[in-house]
Amino acid sequence: MNDEEIIKKCEQDIDFAFSSNKLKQIGYTQAIWTLLAVTEDYYYHYTHIKALSSKEIPAFTDSLINWISHPLRICLKESDQSCLKLTKKLIHEHYGLAHEWIKQSKHYWNYCIIFPLWHRGKIDLSVSGDKLIINNFSNFTELKPEYEAYNRLTKNKNRESVFIDSIKEEVVKNTKFNITKKMFDIDFNTNFSSTMIFFWKEIFLSEYHLPDEWKFSDFTISQFKAVIVTIQALSYAWYIAKIELAQMTVDWGYQSSVWVIQKQKLVNLITKYSGQPRNIVQKIFEKVTFGNFGIRCPDIAIQPLIDLKNNNYAISPFIWLNIDPERNLCVLFNQIQSEKEIYLQPFSDR
Repeated sequence: MNDEEIIKKCEQDIDFAFSSNKLKQIGYTQAIWTLLAVTEDYYYHYTHIKALSSKEIPAFTDSLINWISHPLRICLKESDQSCLKLTKKLIHEHYGLAHEWIKQSKHYWNYCIIFPLWHRGKIDLSVSGDKLIINNFSNFTELKPEYEAYNRLTKNKNRESVFIDSIKEEVVKNTKFNITKKMFDIDFNTNFSSTMIFFWKEIFLSEYHLPDEWKFSDFTISQFKAVIVTIQALSYAWYIAKIELAQMTVDWGYQSSVWVIQKQKLVNLITKYSGQPRNIVQKIFEKVTFGNFGIRCPDIAIQPLIDLKNNNYAISPFIWLNIDPERNLCVLFNQIQSEKEIYLQPFSDR
């Protein structure tokens, strides 16, 4: 084989090796939930157990979202979607497989950058033994940087402590903890939900910059903002409850770390508290559901709502609280042709 054939074979072998994790064989729903739960655990570990500094957290968060996207994508495409049973508990074998997959994803992510650059002629590669060599590394380092920034480039806010102390009492008061089963559930009643949404808006609504009246095919920016902010606020309550449970149990609240909720119940909840029509909420959900609209390489930061295929949604608080929804909506619409055509129109034509 010539050098080009060898490099293409290396790329295929790396893709195959990374996608061979046995977690994908346990069924779509369980595999997806496990990956999300282990990611929540991973994040908790580096923010509360071996806490990173406030300067390190944004970069770590951005990287972790990148890492988890690769295994989730493989499970979406290759796991058995007829196997939809979900057991929400710590299964050590599954945990180990997911943890190892995320660790491997750190390195796989680098290959996902290098090979596309090689295919586009931006860098020159060769193989020496078991090593992949970038021959023109100076060209590689001089490339104009392109940031896959999910939340890193927004104003530096420590979301861990913005209002967790002031709102914690309200969360605990409206949460039913079951220490024996190591689980919890939150009563999202009107007063409590309104309080969470108010606090979230006070801190983070300023991160939205596009005009409220900017309209796409199914909804306006104002409607999108109302729906997403509501999900984020309620997700933050879930995250705080998880932290409280983590301090009471030995497994850090693993079993309840992912918010699993019946689809129609979530639609009803967000319709009620966002003040948006039900059909608008459903349209927004369709857009931000992982893998919808034939996106070739779905990204959990761009489409953070997970359909477990068993009439339930899965919401990862870590992901929902650490993305830039408005920026990511623009990225998504650039991948959907019908929306891209609207997006590219002059504002005056919308």
